[in-house]
Amino acid sequence: MSKQRVFLLSTGCFNPPTHMHLRMMELARDYLVKVGFNVIGGALSPVHDSYGQRKPDLVRALSNHRVKMAQLSVSSSDWIKVSSWEAEKNSAWTRTRAVCDHHQSQLDKYAAGNPDPDASEWLPDSLAPVDKDVDPLPIRLKLVCGADYLESFNKPGVWENEDVRLPDSCVYHKHCYIVNCFKTKNWFYSVKALRLARDFGLVVITREGNDPSWSINNNDILNANKGNIHVVEEWIRNEISSTKIRRSLRRNESVRYIIPDPVIAYIQKEKLYINETV
Repeated sequence: MSKQRVFLLSTGCFNPPTHMHLRMMELARDYLVKVGFNVIGGALSPVHDSYGQRKPDLVRALSNHRVKMAQLSVSSSDWIKVSSWEAEKNSAWTRTRAVCDHHQSQLDKYAAGNPDPDASEWLPDSLAPVDKDVDPLPIRLKLVCGADYLESFNKPGVWENEDVRLPDSCVYHKHCYIVNCFKTKNWFYSVKALRLARDFGLVVITREGNDPSWSINNNDILNANKGNIHVVEEWIRNEISSTKIRRSLRRNESVRYIIPDPVIAYIQKEKLYINETV
């Protein structure tokens, strides 16, 4: 029996990318392989500059720098690449759901033997067109995230501008069993949880101070789709903070062994983060 093929996607600012960003991808792949999936590749997807309206620190390094740093950070990886679609090929910030939709559609084309040349930068080199007699299963995209991301689904207002509104009468939607919370103040960010957990799947890396089990049990949508949420325990605690890294760079302190050397060299060359005040 063929194994389900999976492609891992990690979205974020990557401002700058750290070893922890890469380790999360490695942890996710190791876990999925152990439980029977075939991980065929992965990509980092830096967010668009306009997200800076929500996160002002993003102006410290614009998208061209963040994409380049992400590319340098994965230069030694044999399976992780960088997708610049979200950061550079859109005129505005794109919601996570739409980013996943785009990458899934490109994976579908590639698996069918009709790859989009624009996606070649992040598609796996070794993925051949599907031979239905050998590997009939489609490629499933799964979103890699930290436990703090999962917890945000339970915070009112965080996802209140989600892109697609389901009918008010919807109490049963595809593979989700109960969505009564659509009629409460939790409606919008429950839609977010539903669409990502049900349609794609989440690989959640544990983090100090966050409890993924609580987040899942406290949200009807996540709980109904918990079979598609993989919680991966990170036993080696390493609370690397991009904010603290930028502060160290501003103070001319070493950040070696926290972020990849090629990224450090690029930061120094482009004189990034040196004028921060926070």
